[in-house]
Amino acid sequence: QIEAIVDKARELVRKHLELESEVESFWAHIHNKGESTDMHDHGYSDFACIYYVATPEGCGNLLFHPNPWETPGIPYQPQESVLVVFPSWLKHSVSRNKSEDKRISVSFNLKSTGPAKAPILVVIASLVPLVRSTSWMTIPGEAVLITIS
Repeated sequence: QIEAIVDKARELVRKHLELESEVESFWAHIHNKGESTDMHDHGYSDFACIYYVATPEGCGNLLFHPNPWETPGIPYQPQESVLVVFPSWLKHSVSRNKSEDKRISVSFNLKSTGPAKAPILVVIASLVPLVRSTSWMTIPGEAVLITIS
């Protein structure tokens, strides 16, 4: 199933940005009660990808920080079986897991092997607009693409 998730992320990047990509790194996160992840970015990669395996109620949000000096960040409530792909330069964090159950996600970075049209955030789910200067393109039943300028 992991290969199918990676293939889906690569397909979205290929289809909507017209570039090929390859996996640069791969890892899993298991957040127990009380655990969180500090603000960070993914540096030298082009796209950061998160697939949610287990998201019990109260497990914490993925927080985007388009302006890292403003807190607490723009929340996205994770949902099981949802893939999130966003520009690797976009700072993000994960709020504290308040659930008794584990929050589990699989993450990987994609490096493009060709030029991208623009940095994007791809979410297979609905999101509130992240910043004022966004444009939306909905792919019915597949994804919502948000271009951040």
